[in-house]
Amino acid sequence: MKKSPESRRRAIRLLLEEQGSQTTQALAAHFDVSAMTLNRDLQALADAGLVEREHGMVRLPEPADEANRCAVCGRSAPARSVVSYRDAQGQMACTCCVHCAQHVAGMQAGLGPFWGVDFLSGATVDLDQAWLVKSSRVSQCCMPSLLVFGEERDARSFVTGFGGEVVRFRDAEGEHHAAEPCC
Repeated sequence: MKKSPESRRRAIRLLLEEQGSQTTQALAAHFDVSAMTLNRDLQALADAGLVEREHGMVRLPEPADEANRCAVCGRSAPARSVVSYRDAQGQMACTCCVHCAQHVAGMQAGLGPFWGVDFLSGATVDLDQAWLVKSSRVSQCCMPSLLVFGEERDARSFVTGFGGEVVRFRDAEGEHHAAEPCC
């Protein structure tokens, strides 16, 4: 039985963590998928900053400095999905995605505000004012994806083309953490 794109992408990251860099041919053979299917998976992972591609090879990115590490999962925080906030000591901290930010918000009261990056414009948006698209066909980091939009109409238009549902940051807070961690 073939894996879904999301589960295959998680498996690709795990394989790279365990075995290091791989050729794209070896990955396509390992997952029994076409070169085009693998290319789509790798492009989605590369766009999220989760893998690096170069001349037929795929590897995990080099570790970033500690200032750009997720406070929850420790992964590098890609510029396109990073969420920034003030921690309990008033210092700036970040998470790699909205899911991890929701985890932090649910575990420690009084943190924030939380600032995300608008998926379309790249502008910084207060997550309490933002609209999130949950579980669309586009993912940046964790599964199911949560994409940030500064305007409700942008989020609803995005759902029309890419599926998912529109939610608010605090309304969806902690839903995914009832099961296993997202990262």
